[in-house]
Amino acid sequence: MARVRNHFEVAIAEVDDNDLWQIAKFGVSCVSNDGQHASDILERVREYIEETRPDLLISQFETEIINW
Repeated sequence: MARVRNHFEVAIAEVDDNDLWQIAKFGVSCVSNDGQHASDILERVREYIEETRPDLLISQFETEIINW
């Protein structure tokens, strides 16, 4: 998580399934004044995790852009 946080300057935390062995759910967030830029960053985070951690399987990936 620290590598993702430092590489992309995003917030990342384990948000669910804390007590299940070999299963984790992470939340990643970023702030931007451009929704497309935020979406691109989150997609790059997903790609980075897949490339640097081939031992992990991302079974679900959802993106939500909240305009403020």
